Amino acid sequence: MKTTRSTLLLLCVLLAGSAFAQKAYLTGFSGLSVYDATDIHTQDTVCCGQMVYVTNSYDSSTIYVTHWNDNALYYIDSNDNIVDSMKGFQLWDIVSDDESDKLFGSQTVNNQVYIIDPVAKTLDSIALPAPNMLEKRPGAKEIWVTNNNQYSVINYSTTPSVVSYNLNGNSTFSRDEIRFTKNGNTALVIHANDNLVYKVDANSKAKTDSVTIQNIFSVEFSANDSKFYASAGLKNKIYVYNTSSMTLLDSIITTRNPSTMYTNPYTGDLWVVDHNDDSLTIIDPSTNTIVDSTHTTTGAYYLIFNKPGPTSINKLQSHTLDVALYPNPAYHTINLSIKADEVTIYDISGRTINNYKNCNSIDVSHLNTGLYLFKITQKDKQSIQKVTIE
Repeated sequence: MKTTRSTLLLLCVLLAGSAFAQKAYLTGFSGLSVYDATDIHTQDTVCCGQMVYVTNSYDSSTIYVTHWNDNALYYIDSNDNIVDSMKGFQLWDIVSDDESDKLFGSQTVNNQVYIIDPVAKTLDSIALPAPNMLEKRPGAKEIWVTNNNQYSVINYSTTPSVVSYNLNGNSTFSRDEIRFTKNGNTALVIHANDNLVYKVDANSKAKTDSVTIQNIFSVEFSANDSKFYASAGLKNKIYVYNTSSMTLLDSIITTRNPSTMYTNPYTGDLWVVDHNDDSLTIIDPSTNTIVDSTHTTTGAYYLIFNKPGPTSINKLQSHTLDVALYPNPAYHTINLSIKADEVTIYDISGRTINNYKNCNSIDVSHLNTGLYLFKITQKDKQSIQKVTIE
């Protein structure tokens, strides 16, 4: 039996919050807007022109954004400056690998998905009819692509290969999307022209359920994946569904046309982008109510939350502090070989879970199973280590 949460208070002093700056980047027809991810105040605007699709590098040191006017991929550093670019090609959508500098970009006209090395500035490609939107499957070397009346899975664990799966729809092209649960085991695949959302077992690639949603535009999972949101822009509505049963739980009336949606990894709020009204709307998922909204100055297309600090973990000197953590894997408690000034736990996406002061053991019985990052600080030295919770 796991120990109670009260044990946690006996082991360490728990502190809330993250010590790292958190940003959200929103593309638009006249540039890139930068927001404080814990609020909605615009911090900065990066350059000009039609910036459309956006992703971040695996370590969050760089934001990559497509610039359609210049047929370019721009590199944005942590100070929100354009520091480099690749030019001469236009990308439809882009996603990044979560363990390397590799990027993937779709090109509908040329029937290609590009495999991009942004450091060496080289391109490879894999042929695929009319590739549309891309999504990286968590925990797997897979890029899922919506294309025509199907979705396709690119496996790049070795030599890239592709297998396609029919959606049994009637249309030949629509702006479709894919979203995964955090563990990567379940996917939602939109077939917008047929007003359908399919639930797919990501391991077997089999469709397990579906729901009809009129005027469906986008889907997004809640922070704990227990429910998902479906935007219907023409109806000024966001529907809330139970992920397990695919049954309707609630609906949210919006004053604007909801388009793409993103769950904030820092607050759990739902950020809703209106492509037509150039606005952002923030929804509290605990009450399904609108808590804030703002118009953007650069237009509104697509958004990404950066994860500075902990997700740059591979670039840190991770063992300047000599400390052992045991047992690993852990179930009840993690012990430290020293008394640390501070210990911060992050999930693998870089979200701060807990922060502790002056401790040499930590109760982890409240954590879900999975991989976590522990940053241990003592005076001016740090160690960052991976810990598996079972």
